[in-house]
Amino acid sequence: MKYLTLLFLSFFTMSCGELIRNDSSTSLPSISCYSILDGFLNNDQEQISAEINAFCNELPNNTSQEDRLGHRDNTLLLVEALNQCPSINAELLCYACLKSKPAKSQITITIGTTGRERGILLYVPENTVMEVSSIF
Repeated sequence: MKYLTLLFLSFFTMSCGELIRNDSSTSLPSISCYSILDGFLNNDQEQISAEINAFCNELPNNTSQEDRLGHRDNTLLLVEALNQCPSINAELLCYACLKSKPAKSQITITIGTTGRERGILLYVPENTVMEVSSIF
């Protein structure tokens, strides 16, 4: 039954289109839902990181008095892009809450009907783009 569910999710994702393209008037990057879901289903951390980092590389930090690191909006855009993918539910647990150098944010991912949960830690550095720290 587990394999049938995974097979169904794979076909469902492929049939819904590989790329989620954001509104072209906003010039936001695209994310490959197929690549992200495939990476999570196959425990391929490199594939997931590559896709998320490519997305983040297109989002420069925008510092303000309220957000000295400048990645709050970018983090929310990443969560929104992931939530547009069929079979993926992303939730921002915290922004820049892990006080390391650089600070880290945490996103929880739930995969479709399997309910399988994964986590993403993102570096949110000052003066440069966000990137994946780890996937667990």
